Amino acid sequence: MQLTSLLLGICLFSTVVACPPPSAWQEDKLPAASELIDRFIAALGSEMKISGIEQVRIKARYTNPSSETTGQFELLYHTGKVLYRERTPEGGEVKWGFDGQSWWQQMGRTEEIVPMNDEQQAIASQSLFFTPRFLSWRDFDGTVEVVESPPFRGTDVWRLKFTDTNGYEVERMFDRDSGMLVASHTKTGAIEFVVVYEFEQRGDVMWLSKLVNEMTVEDSGKPHVTEVEFTEFDFDSELDESEFLGSVDK
Repeated sequence: MQLTSLLLGICLFSTVVACPPPSAWQEDKLPAASELIDRFIAALGSEMKISGIEQVRIKARYTNPSSETTGQFELLYHTGKVLYRERTPEGGEVKWGFDGQSWWQQMGRTEEIVPMNDEQQAIASQSLFFTPRFLSWRDFDGTVEVVESPPFRGTDVWRLKFTDTNGYEVERMFDRDSGMLVASHTKTGAIEFVVVYEFEQRGDVMWLSKLVNEMTVEDSGKPHVTEVEFTEFDFDSELDESEFLGSVDK
C-alpha cells in the first residue's frame, strides 16, 4: 500500500491551565493557539502523566469497507523516536520511522532504507499524536494560528491551522466545550484528508480508541474511507532503541 493511503488512509507540557467554562469563550475574541493546545492536554489527563510516558507499543487494526481490505499494524514510540511496521499480505514488510533527526522508509521486500520527501514527511508526521510526540505541538517548527471556526458536522469547534516550514497545512478542530480533538483536515497535492477521532480512558490518561479517515482524490467524488481501531496500548514495553534507526549505516 502506498505511504500516503497507509498513513492517513488507515492514518502525541509547563503547568496545564484550567479549562474555562464554555461561557468564558467569546465569539468576538478568539482564544490563543496555546490556550487550545493546553485545554486539549488537560482534557487528556495531565501534562505530567503524558510527558512521563517514555515508551509505548501501540497495536491497531484497520478496515476499508468499500474495498473490503483489512490489516494490522504496530506503532512504537521510544523517547521521541517513532517506528511503524506492518506485514503485507504478500509476505513483505512496510516500515517507516523518525529516528530523532530524519524521516525514513523501507517498503516491501527491499532492504533499502530511503529518506522521505517533504510531502511524505508532512503526511507521516500527522501520526505522531498517536504517541506523546504530539506534545511538540507547543514547539511546532512553523506557524500555528486560530482560524475561522464554523461547526464541524454539528459540533461547535475551534480550529487551529498548523503550517510547517515547507508550506504544508493541517487544520485541527477542538470541541469548544471539552477541549478534546474532534477532527483534522489536510490536503497534499490532489489528495484531501478528513480524519475524525474518538478517545477513551487508558489508565490515567485519555487516548485514541478509533479514527475514521476519509481520503478524497480531486475530482473523484466519493471519499475512500478507512476505519482504524486501536486495540492495545502497552506503556511498559521494553523497546530496543536500535530498531528506530533509519540510517543506511544501521
